[in-house]
Amino acid sequence: MMPGVGYIGIGKVIETPQPIKGVTFHVNGTEKGMEELELHDPDILNDKEDLDNCEYVVKVEWIKTVPIEKAFKEKGLKANQNAAFKLNSQYTLDKVSEFFGL
Repeated sequence: MMPGVGYIGIGKVIETPQPIKGVTFHVNGTEKGMEELELHDPDILNDKEDLDNCEYVVKVEWIKTVPIEKAFKEKGLKANQNAAFKLNSQYTLDKVSEFFGL
């Protein structure tokens, strides 16, 4: 869910949330830390040394995504300020699942 835009993907969490400092990704066969990646918002690395104030990252296996301009937004859907979250509203879950063909 992209706040103000709509639902742009549905996926499954594959790891528990981790402090941003220790998160790595495999990119073209090489393991890279967040500091080595080209980030849309480098400020996400602020406070990376402080476990109480740093960002936490959750890895997701994306099942289906759409471009931002095709985001699913409909009156009555539950939303959350977090980009990734578990849907608890059965109505929203049904509508989003239908949109993504699941």
